Amino acid sequence: MKRVSDKKLFGDIIKVVSIAAFFIVAAYLLDRPDVREIFFDIDEIQFLLKGNGDISWYVMSLLIFTAAGAAIIGLGVPRIWVTIVAGGIYGALMGSLISMISSLIGAVLIYLAGKTLLAAVVERRLRDRLLKWRGRFQENAFWWVLYARLFPFANSTLTSMICGGCRVPFTPYLSGSAIGFAP
Repeated sequence: MKRVSDKKLFGDIIKVVSIAAFFIVAAYLLDRPDVREIFFDIDEIQFLLKGNGDISWYVMSLLIFTAAGAAIIGLGVPRIWVTIVAGGIYGALMGSLISMISSLIGAVLIYLAGKTLLAAVVERRLRDRLLKWRGRFQENAFWWVLYARLFPFANSTLTSMICGGCRVPFTPYLSGSAIGFAP
């Protein structure tokens, strides 16, 4: 019995450390000037994505930017950066729409990572202490997520990870995120 719980403890520690290491490495890489030059040079990105008036390339660039923005947000980069770049390239209206879609896809990716990697850890380690709060969080998921998204100092990545880890129902999570991201 002791051996099994030691294995689970070790596995839980590895999962949590792996998630933390992933975000630390992503932050380190994105902090490097040579990496930022590649990914955040607005003039270069705008030139590549505008397509010189070709509508088919423009549509393709919207899809590419949306996927790249979602991936960047999925790495834990604040969505405001994607929003600023999208507005600079595509203008206020289209940039807002693309950044909203990218933000939602990125938030879903982090939610699924939390649900896949952290839910069992949360269940095992915090069962008794968290059970009451998790129940409240699940019952009022829409409002909790909406408040977290509207609170200016809330960490979007952490909110998504916690929602996945606590098995918050997906529909209230997504709708609360969509409304909360809009402003």
